[in-house]
Amino acid sequence: MAPPPSIGVCPAVTVLLRILTLIFLLPSLVILTTNTSSFTISFTELKIRFHDVHSYVHACCYILVGVAYTLLQIVFNVCRMSARQLLGGNSLSMFDYVLLP
Repeated sequence: MAPPPSIGVCPAVTVLLRILTLIFLLPSLVILTTNTSSFTISFTELKIRFHDVHSYVHACCYILVGVAYTLLQIVFNVCRMSARQLLGGNSLSMFDYVLLP
């Protein structure tokens, strides 16, 4: 029995989706870093900023890693489109999964 035909994704679609991911990552970084909250307890106004909450710093780091990874993948996909071949043969297609634990 013959194996089923492999369906390849057009590199232009991949680049478009990576750019869309970057478009969503950058505003989330801006919103996270500029967001402040203030509330009043016993006639004292407290302001909570980005640096006051430890988990916000971790979220910011994850967003920055996502931006760097997305930019790297955009460069690889544009090179792949311009060369009309896989850079690095079939090993580059596994690059997406090597960085993930």
